[in-house]
Amino acid sequence: MVKKLNPQAVLELICLLLFSAMMFHLAFSGKYLSYVTPRMLPYLYFTSTAMLIWATFKLPMLFRPQYKLRASHCLLLIIPVILLLLPHGTVSAADVSNGLVSDVGLSQSTNSTESATSAEENPQNSANQYDDSIIEQFGLEKNADGSIAVSDELFYPWLSEIYTNKDSYDGTTITIKGFVFRDSATMAENEFVPARLLMYCCTADLAPCGIVCEYDGASSLEADSWMTVTGVIHVVEHQGEMQPIVTITSVSPAVKPNDEYVYPW
Repeated sequence: MVKKLNPQAVLELICLLLFSAMMFHLAFSGKYLSYVTPRMLPYLYFTSTAMLIWATFKLPMLFRPQYKLRASHCLLLIIPVILLLLPHGTVSAADVSNGLVSDVGLSQSTNSTESATSAEENPQNSANQYDDSIIEQFGLEKNADGSIAVSDELFYPWLSEIYTNKDSYDGTTITIKGFVFRDSATMAENEFVPARLLMYCCTADLAPCGIVCEYDGASSLEADSWMTVTGVIHVVEHQGEMQPIVTITSVSPAVKPNDEYVYPW
């Protein structure tokens, strides 16, 4: 007598394998960085392995008779898989400025320009996780002429270092890349931020961060366009606080980095 397959066990096995494969794919391909920070990588591999092991326990049940099919619980695995399979784009500055990811991360201290410009308070708090010296921790180095060229990988460490020790960088030339972010409600007409989106935990807490720049043509720059800017850092009173401001000397179009987000750890 030929044994019939247990449809519920088959469905559960397929759901577990699909979920396991999806977690592994996101982790191995690096696509998980669009949703969570790098520190979540071990948990994704653990989840993938756990689902695979769970699936093996379903194998003996494939030919075990079951007279009533229950499948609603499988939605807990199927729905996340379907959502992850849908095409997704990265969160834009427009999403952030519209309040979808506002008042979090570096912007939680105020609703002012600091919301998009790396307010001093939180970079200093995050800097504590870099031990006493951000420079030593990340190997930050100036150019031979004393200027700073901020790479994509060291965007946040340099940002934290400059805000933590701003007086040490007064008068320093800096080159930095980011997307054009302007908040007309809090910024002057000649101000903008070459920003990156900072992720503390997941996309739900994304917040723009960067240094406020003064540039006569700021209002003509296209929002969200990527630019490389060069200028001189000056520590001045801005929004009632002493902050580093970059006086721009040159602006040029830039290529968007593969990973648009930056992470504080």
